[in-house]
Amino acid sequence: MLLSIFGCIMVVIRSVYTGYISYYYLIWNLFLSWIPLGIAFLMSYVYSNTRKKKNTVFFFILGMFWLLFYPNAPYMITDFVHFRHSGNFLTWFDLVIYSTFIFTSFLIGFISIYLVSRIVEKRTNKLIGWLFTLFILFISSYGIYLGRFIRWNSWDLLTNPLKLFRGFFVNINFQSIVFSIIYGLLLTLIYAFLYGLTYLKLEKID
Repeated sequence: MLLSIFGCIMVVIRSVYTGYISYYYLIWNLFLSWIPLGIAFLMSYVYSNTRKKKNTVFFFILGMFWLLFYPNAPYMITDFVHFRHSGNFLTWFDLVIYSTFIFTSFLIGFISIYLVSRIVEKRTNKLIGWLFTLFILFISSYGIYLGRFIRWNSWDLLTNPLKLFRGFFVNINFQSIVFSIIYGLLLTLIYAFLYGLTYLKLEKID
């Protein structure tokens, strides 16, 4: 939350300093990253407090909405494409802005998928939990491709579901497959690193 606030303040300061309204799309993209985290917290609450079968449908619906919005979190790494090196002071200011938003989005995504994968793990077993995580990371990479190159977004599933469904399969080609594999591996390594940190035990210094 503090990183999100810091990033938003940096964008406002830049706008005031330059006199131009710019980079506000980063705030919107970050907001989209927070949606799956909010859903993940709600799913955790529902799972912890109501484990009755009658809530299975509601839980499944939450999971589908989470899957729909989750790619927005890792998607922000592609916003680096907008970064321009101008050789002046603003270059370094902009670098901090982009890095803050992208790093924050990655952390939000990590917490989000961690919460959901833990639920899957508890309902099944640890192996299924990890297989689920890998599936989400790689399918999200394809979602990033659709968002960056085909310009689809999560809202299209609500406004134009049939076109989005067709586009999901039509755009499977060599380029999209290579892109998905590369980004899937990147997301997997980052997730494994952050996951390892959560279980890191430091030795006590006597």
